[in-house]
Amino acid sequence: EEIGLLGDLSSINLLHNDGLSSTIPTTIGWLSNIEHFKLGSNSIRGLLPNQIGKLTKLTTIHIEGIQFTGDLPTSLSASTALQKFIMIGTKMDKPENNNSNPDLFLSLPSSLKHIELIN
Repeated sequence: EEIGLLGDLSSINLLHNDGLSSTIPTTIGWLSNIEHFKLGSNSIRGLLPNQIGKLTKLTTIHIEGIQFTGDLPTSLSASTALQKFIMIGTKMDKPENNNSNPDLFLSLPSSLKHIELIN
């Protein structure tokens, strides 16, 4: 939760950090200056919060080796600064009572110039 208090951050790189084993807090939406968000190869779990779509300066999302529950937040489609979306070895598990099968690309903005989806 405290990460939301770091309002001047412009980049978060949490790749290959075995010490992380929580969820991404919704307060991430408070980080209005974030341009690069990198997360992976750790024990982060749960939902990718809808508040990530509030990051209006976000140009890069790199998610690697994470197991999320649910889909990509539809709020990402409004992230007009987003240029690069990379998802490597990341699994998006749906809850058992969720029969939806939305298209991944419906959650991504048309501003994207680079997409990597590697299983």
